[in-house]
Amino acid sequence: MTNDENIVRLVGRVTASAPPPAPGPGAVHAIRVTVTATGTDHRPTVDSIDVACRTDSTIRAAARLAVGDRVVVEGSLRPRLRRHGGPEGSGYEVEAVRVRRPVVRAAGGRAGRRHPPGGGWARRVVPAGPRPSVERRTRGQRSSSPAMNASRRARPRSSGRCSGGDFMR
Repeated sequence: MTNDENIVRLVGRVTASAPPPAPGPGAVHAIRVTVTATGTDHRPTVDSIDVACRTDSTIRAAARLAVGDRVVVEGSLRPRLRRHGGPEGSGYEVEAVRVRRPVVRAAGGRAGRRHPPGGGWARRVVPAGPRPSVERRTRGQRSSSPAMNASRRARPRSSGRCSGGDFMR
């Protein structure tokens, strides 16, 4: 016994998109996805595949795409019979189960990494236990601590400009 599967995954660019349909039963949003073909020299260099979006989630995802956007479509291959809007004929289309934009891989090879390795500034470790109390004051208000006031007076005033030699290099 064999387990046959009808699974299609396309990664390409949107080359045509019909206007989104009015909401209701039987609504279908159609897009055309062009993918680079691989094969012998006598075949075309690209393949254009029609994609039918029938569920609410795939219709919404396809409606957000513009011509030229990269897209990943997952679904199954279905026979199609054209009866209106051109010559009659048969063919195949992909019935989309999932439509999304592809994940862009960072230079390090990990998908979606936006922060430096090890977490950098994005990761904050909070020690367990009770939180220390913090003295809150508004700008210009003096602290109740004499040590804080002394250190504040000891600092030289800045002119407001960057005077660090290596800071702007």
